[in-house]
Amino acid sequence: MRQRLCFFSLLAAAGLVSAVPASPYLTSATYLGIVDTYAACPDKYGAVVFAGDSLIDRFPVDEFFVPTIVLNRGISGDEIEGVTLRAAELKRHRPRLIVLQVGINDLLILQRTPTQILTDYAVLLEKLKPCPVLVCGLLPLNAARAVGFTVTPAIETARVEVNVGLKALEDGLIVRYFDPTPTFGEELDPNFTRDGLHPNGAGYRRWAEGLRPYLKWAEWLAGKPNA
Repeated sequence: MRQRLCFFSLLAAAGLVSAVPASPYLTSATYLGIVDTYAACPDKYGAVVFAGDSLIDRFPVDEFFVPTIVLNRGISGDEIEGVTLRAAELKRHRPRLIVLQVGINDLLILQRTPTQILTDYAVLLEKLKPCPVLVCGLLPLNAARAVGFTVTPAIETARVEVNVGLKALEDGLIVRYFDPTPTFGEELDPNFTRDGLHPNGAGYRRWAEGLRPYLKWAEWLAGKPNA
């Protein structure tokens, strides 16, 4: 798996692998309006930037990580290609860390394969260089609580395969992986969700606790704390 992903990374760096074509949502007025709003915001040099889909969009990071300087750049419905297209906006803040949580829409809605998802991730990480990045694995799902989607054995197998591949993207330098299983369980704990996909308040609190050591790592990497 690691050799295959390294191969993807080399192709991405050479511009020989492109992500799966973007969905129409990425060119919609709703999506582009949010992108425009983020672009109009002032620079926040040295911030920890959270980027991704609705799992990040709903995450009150400015509340959970006080007094760390943080930015929430989540967009509900986003996909890996969307974050890739937004890479320059994320990097302009010269972030000490970019926290990524994206890919579940690629899996559940766009029905992309693990190989396609991991190839797109390799492209995204190339675009984000040289920023330190924390790649969060796809959160577990709760079949009994699922609202608007169905958790099949095939989906769960694909989710696990994606996470194995994301773990393999760690480079020991500026890319690290957050394993969601110790935080949420093999299946998303029903105490941490109302819809089987998104964390509730207790779930986000638990997630924040799991992420704090990585923010400390980012402070060390930057050479000084921002708090």
